[in-house]
Amino acid sequence: MSKTTQRIVVLIFALALIIPAGLVGLGQFSQNNQGEQQVADSAQDTRKKVDPASQPTPTNTTKPNRADYPGIDDESEAGAKSTATYLFAVYAYMIGTGDTAAWRELMDPSCEECMRFADNAEQLHASGGWIVGGEITLSDEKVTLTKGGASDGDATTAKVEATFHEAPAKLIDDPTREPATRGASSGKFTVGMHFVEGRWRVTSMAVG
Repeated sequence: MSKTTQRIVVLIFALALIIPAGLVGLGQFSQNNQGEQQVADSAQDTRKKVDPASQPTPTNTTKPNRADYPGIDDESEAGAKSTATYLFAVYAYMIGTGDTAAWRELMDPSCEECMRFADNAEQLHASGGWIVGGEITLSDEKVTLTKGGASDGDATTAKVEATFHEAPAKLIDDPTREPATRGASSGKFTVGMHFVEGRWRVTSMAVG
């Protein structure tokens, strides 16, 4: 994945977890300068003060169970597809609770940007914030599987292309202020992964 694409992905995911004046969704950034402008606009927080007790609670607080995703550890198209579905269930849980263990377990260490999503989720929750809603579902999945060579030890790789549907969300980054809100969105998404040590690991993510 190119540096430009990596930055776009970071803007889509990571800034959704940390900017105080506008909640970024998957479908709302396609160019770097848009994301940079969003950061600049977030410097002035004019939201109303509220009672922290009135804030909505996180939506996704139940950790997804890998066993509920059939074939997730199969070296097959079905296994790759199941892993992509599980990935977004883990994402919703992570941004709702700050628990990043399952997300990190899914990522290949080579995907530094993937790990930053977890870093930002931890940062958000360490500062007393969380996200409500924003669940992601996939449709029209297409899996391209490339089998690795048994003789040279190459890993089997997969590319899962899909349409994502992201539910409306609220970002509570400061419990003393009203949440930032974002409506529903949708678009195209691609997940790259390879099969190592008996399971799929995510190596890249891109929108568009």
